[in-house]
Amino acid sequence: MMAWVNLMKEKAEGKHVNSKDLKKHKNDVFQLFQILPEGERVEVTGDVADSVDSFLENIKGENIVFADLGIDSDIDTEISAIRETYVRV
Repeated sequence: MMAWVNLMKEKAEGKHVNSKDLKKHKNDVFQLFQILPEGERVEVTGDVADSVDSFLENIKGENIVFADLGIDSDIDTEISAIRETYVRV
């Protein structure tokens, strides 16, 4: 998540960011999330917690076709599940 957030910040600052890198990091988050055991809780703090929050706030505007990622879900369900998994402490 942090990689995607950092690239989006760079893009917003007018720096060149490869769109393939953005897409890869975005897709990686959702694909890797699928391998976590259901009900898993990960406590996060500091910059990691901030990155999770920023990712979840900003990903809503992104075009994601979950079927193309082999995921039978939608953005709202995934955001909710990620928010429940990564717990700020």
